[in-house]
Amino acid sequence: MDRSGLVMRISAPLVDRVLAAPIDPSIAWEGYIDQIKSVRAHNAQTTHIGAEHPRLAWLLHRFVRDMKCTRVLELGVQSGGSAYGVLTALPEGGLYVGIDNEMDAHATYGGCGVKEIGVCRKVIIMGDAREIVPRLRWGVWDLIHIDHYKEYYLHELEALIATRQIGRNTVVIFHDIEGMAAFCWLDCQSYFINVRQVPGAIIENGVGICWGVR
Repeated sequence: MDRSGLVMRISAPLVDRVLAAPIDPSIAWEGYIDQIKSVRAHNAQTTHIGAEHPRLAWLLHRFVRDMKCTRVLELGVQSGGSAYGVLTALPEGGLYVGIDNEMDAHATYGGCGVKEIGVCRKVIIMGDAREIVPRLRWGVWDLIHIDHYKEYYLHELEALIATRQIGRNTVVIFHDIEGMAAFCWLDCQSYFINVRQVPGAIIENGVGICWGVR
């Protein structure tokens, strides 16, 4: 995507605005929660929905919409909870690529019905993200959301940078960095800063964001 003339520096004020905005009632958030619970119950999974939902989906939705993203990569599709926020914001002609380590077709295509949501192109890949990420050939992403096996976070960040999939304006969002991913967040943030020379931030619900322009 040519961002000349519309480059947006991702700053703390923008993050604050995204977080402060009320959840849009026109999006069927309650229905989306019910669908996730339904598919998890069907697959004998826990029906517990984390406290970050639907706030996390709304956060992703706002970033995609406000940054005018057209290319989004998600590592960890699972029941489609976070994908819902992305897919309801990506425009026609946009691209969503989701990699799911669970190797469960029902979980990957379940939840909110990932294939049926939105108007963008959707590519779902099942397998080990550590092996798949270095082989992706879609170029630079506008936004990357990482939310699956926490021990993979740093490895995948290194691969994304090494293969030039993180550009000058790419926003990388790491989930659960104040919980299960706390052990790797400082390493991810430090690596990102050392390579990209840009800041990082921790925001509510334990989500970490790295962003910026050199």
